[in-house]
Amino acid sequence: MIRKKKILNFTLIEVIVAIAILSLGLVGAMAMSGTSKRRVDKAYNRWRSQHLLTQAGEYYLLCGPNTEIPNDIFLYSDVRASCNAVESVNLPNNLPTQIKDWSLFSYNIKLTGAYNINVMVDKIVHSVNTSNFTIEKINSN
Repeated sequence: MIRKKKILNFTLIEVIVAIAILSLGLVGAMAMSGTSKRRVDKAYNRWRSQHLLTQAGEYYLLCGPNTEIPNDIFLYSDVRASCNAVESVNLPNNLPTQIKDWSLFSYNIKLTGAYNINVMVDKIVHSVNTSNFTIEKINSN
């Protein structure tokens, strides 16, 4: 007796359902990939801006405000850093800003260009070291 082999074929509906499931998976994976790329770019920009601000802050805290950062130290052409010393603000009324030869100043460190951010850093400075920079007064309203 000869038996016929049964050939298993897929129906058209099964093929369409399989393609639909596969395409939904691919669309989801592509959406996740795009979201991940945006998050990585945002995290990189946030890190880079803080890194640049930290580098500029360290330079100005060491060398004083109103100086130019040399290009061989601050290697970024799309960002410019500046700093000026201002009188410290938001201090209690009875707190002196100068004791003997030491004064309290705030350094206003700014980045312009690709990033427009600034930070105020308080620093106690010996009066001998204040001769090379000017101190701006802030109007408190």
